[in-house]
Amino acid sequence: MEKLEEPRDRVCCIIYDSVMYFAEAVVAHLKIPSIHYHSSSDSYVLACHATPCLLKQGYIPLQ
Repeated sequence: MEKLEEPRDRVCCIIYDSVMYFAEAVVAHLKIPSIHYHSSSDSYVLACHATPCLLKQGYIPLQ
């Protein structure tokens, strides 16, 4: 963190995609701008949103 204090080493923005799920928490903690690059297909995004519901209802994992 000390090195980030030097002007030439400042991080001005973090660019991340959905695979780097932890990056959102990092940018919030560091209070720096971010760009979330959505490179996934629509079916992948739909599966990510549906999976918690399917787990809760017991449909997955298959028994």
